[in-house]
Amino acid sequence: MRSLQKKDFYGLLIPSVIAVLCFASLGNATNLEDELRITYDQKLAIDKLRGRVLPYLTESYMKEDLHMLRWLRATKFNVEEAQKRIIQNVKWRKQNKIATIHLEDFSDIADEFPYTFTVDKQGQPVFIGFAGEWDVRGAVLTGRAQRVIRYINQALEHGVKMVRDLQQEGKNVTRLNLIIDLDGFNIRQHGCVQCLFRILDFLLLYDNNYPGTADRVIFTNTPPTVAAAAEIVRANANSETMKAIKLYGHDKNVWRKALLEFIDSSMLPEKLGGTRKRSATT
Repeated sequence: MRSLQKKDFYGLLIPSVIAVLCFASLGNATNLEDELRITYDQKLAIDKLRGRVLPYLTESYMKEDLHMLRWLRATKFNVEEAQKRIIQNVKWRKQNKIATIHLEDFSDIADEFPYTFTVDKQGQPVFIGFAGEWDVRGAVLTGRAQRVIRYINQALEHGVKMVRDLQQEGKNVTRLNLIIDLDGFNIRQHGCVQCLFRILDFLLLYDNNYPGTADRVIFTNTPPTVAAAAEIVRANANSETMKAIKLYGHDKNVWRKALLEFIDSSMLPEKLGGTRKRSATT
């Protein structure tokens, strides 16, 4: 295999980050019934884990079987490791005031890093990030990278709360879908080494604190360089990851058809081939 050129290295940035993220976060359960289909031994592990971490838990949802199950699956049902990660997560949430992150105002950067939420035909929340418009390099150079990470963290927290709220309403929903639109992606804005480190910061934040939250990850308007580099990722990824990740190029007819298979046109932004109007910030 030829050595990687600089453009290849940068082309690996987005698909590599998402793929690694998916290793710990994706599975084949798409509804509550499937998600909670477990063996007797796994149920014992859930009860054992809950008993160990109960004194540390600060919110009611943390005590539920599904929450325990996600940490156990992320650690291959190693109760000791899951216990450690849950305690670390609770500490992280307290130290970073995650319980009140939804109250924080990010209007100063929202227009520069647009995203929106919608729902699919099954009622699952869908996060749509217009990543091709995100000036990651500009954020790094102006010292706002950590603020942008917190802004995206707020969005992620909003998404998982949407899932919990839907479950409380009796909806058969357990996960999010992610759509990453790369229209406008270019190496200058997204390919600096510092940008890579900041995106990896977010990767670690996600992997350490939000296991098992993604169902699909779809890229639209994927540049050829990114698509080619993604094949390197595919060669080393597990089958479940590859089932979840779909990369589409600039042929709108192709990716629009794929999106409309699980999202109604009225719920899909106009930029992605639907009829939903896009607000000033999203």
